[in-house]
Amino acid sequence: MRNPDWIAAARKCVQDAPFPLTATTSGRMTVHSRCLRAGRQLSYTEASVVDQDGDLVAHGTSTLMAMSGTALQLGVAEFVEV
Repeated sequence: MRNPDWIAAARKCVQDAPFPLTATTSGRMTVHSRCLRAGRQLSYTEASVVDQDGDLVAHGTSTLMAMSGTALQLGVAEFVEV
């Protein structure tokens, strides 16, 4: 598929999405996230970003796999709270 065709197809997917996304370039944004299922090895999460008017800006899901003996040592003492 040529590049212009790909761009047109992507625009159509966004326009036809069941939850319309809103573009934003300024203002305060808030992230809402939750764990849908926490298992021993697999966990499922989702997150949404909304702008100051409550309009959806982004949404994503993830599947996370816990693997024994592979923990990351990031050196981050705590999460930042606003």
